[in-house]
Amino acid sequence: MDNDHKSNIILKNIQKTYLLGKQSVPALRGIDIEIKRGEFIGVTGPSGCGKTTLLNLIGAIDKATRGTIIVNNINLTTASDNTLADIRLKHIGFIFQFYNLLSYFTARENVEMPMTFLGVPKKKRRTRAKELLSSLGIGDRADHLPSELSGGEQQRVAIARALANNPSIILADEPTGDLDSVTGEEIMNILVDLNKERGVIIVLVTHDPPTAQYADRILSMHDGKIVKDIISPLKT
Repeated sequence: MDNDHKSNIILKNIQKTYLLGKQSVPALRGIDIEIKRGEFIGVTGPSGCGKTTLLNLIGAIDKATRGTIIVNNINLTTASDNTLADIRLKHIGFIFQFYNLLSYFTARENVEMPMTFLGVPKKKRRTRAKELLSSLGIGDRADHLPSELSGGEQQRVAIARALANNPSIILADEPTGDLDSVTGEEIMNILVDLNKERGVIIVLVTHDPPTAQYADRILSMHDGKIVKDIISPLKT
C-alpha cells in the first residue's frame, strides 16, 4: 500500500469528555488535524489544555467521545479492542517523560519486551535489541538495570524500545522533561534523525517552546482546541 501521498493520521471533529462524578469535563473540543507520512509535529500548550489526551487518542490508548480518528487507514473510532491493541503493538511506539522502563529487566530485556508480545523468536529479538541500543550509543549498557543508568541513557533505552517493532509513528510525551538541557538536546537530535532517516511520523508533546521548534509543524493548544498550526521557525 502506497502511503506517500496520503495522510497517516487524520482527526475529524475530535471531542473527548470525561465524567467526574456527575459533572462532564471537556478535554478536547473539536480537533481537526492531518499529519502526513514523515512529518514531525510538536504540540504545545499549558497544563490541562488536552495535549496528553490528544496523544492518547492517536495512540489508541483512549477513545474519543465524538469524531473520527484514522491511523494508517484504520478507523480507530470503530475498531475493536483487539484491533486497537494490534495497532499499538505494530504501528505505534511510545516514549514517556519518566521512561516507564521495567526496573527488574535489563536495558536489552526492556527493548525485547514489545518483540516478545509480537512473537519474535528469542535469538532474533536479542540481536535486534542489541543493534538498536548500539545505534543509540549505549550498546555497552545493554545488560544494566535502569537503576544503573543515567536519565539520558534510560531515555535512549525507551527510544530503542519504541523502535523495536518498526513502528510508522512515534508518540513522545514530554520526552526531555526529566532531563538536563544538554541531554535533552541530545535526545531531540536523536528524534530528528529518526524522523529524517526512517520517515517515522513523530508527534511530540512538550510544554517547552524551544523543544517544540525541533518539529516541522507546531500545534498550539488551549482549552481543548488547536489555536495555532504553524511551520516551526527553525524550518522557515
